[in-house]
Amino acid sequence: EAVMMQRRVCQIAGAAVLLAIAVVPVASAQNKTGETVYRKVCSTCHATGVAGAPKFGDAGAWGGRLGQGDAKLLEHALKGFNAMPAQGGADYSDYEVHRAMVYMVNGSGGKLAEPAAPAAAASAP
Repeated sequence: EAVMMQRRVCQIAGAAVLLAIAVVPVASAQNKTGETVYRKVCSTCHATGVAGAPKFGDAGAWGGRLGQGDAKLLEHALKGFNAMPAQGGADYSDYEVHRAMVYMVNGSGGKLAEPAAPAAAASAP
């Protein structure tokens, strides 16, 4: 019952993030850092471990997940996993979500490389 309550809290937090995004758009000309995305969205659950989310800085909680590799962790971050909605319920680019995931993993004992920035879109003549 406690797990179900934690999941519901995380889902409600995700809905609150979506509401905030509807009021204040996240998109900008410059990509957000992993830390910025973490603080604005991911920390809602990962700062305290709501609904079983591995806590930021807890190497033990992240240990087994690190063995899954960057691609699987990114898939979970982008598509959602367990109580976590896709992209944490926010509207960031895949690149920004990847940066947030790397920030959390590396802040919790991992050693993932910062993802390469996407190529700039070619401007129309």
